[in-house]
Amino acid sequence: PSWLKLNENEWPSENFHTSDIELPEGRVAALVSGIEAKPQYDIFNRFSKFSRLIRVVAFCHRFTKNCKIKGIKMLHVNNKDSVKVQPLTIEELEQSRIALVRLVQ
Repeated sequence: PSWLKLNENEWPSENFHTSDIELPEGRVAALVSGIEAKPQYDIFNRFSKFSRLIRVVAFCHRFTKNCKIKGIKMLHVNNKDSVKVQPLTIEELEQSRIALVRLVQ
């Protein structure tokens, strides 16, 4: 209102009548629920370095891939034969990193 710009003694004086009726106190009920999120995959707590975790997952992916291929070919390795483990490729490491990121999300 425009009279707020005036001095306080120039404000309009009106008598306000308040009723003696007591209004009941209104309360609103609120339901609060909390859920503690437990880590779904414990694999992240087993390794102290993320790079080591990536390498382990890459070797696991390679192992499952080789098992599928060898299962199709019915390849049996004798105990005398030595299996050479090749170093992990950059593509395998990157695929493992992406798989871990997707797992967390």
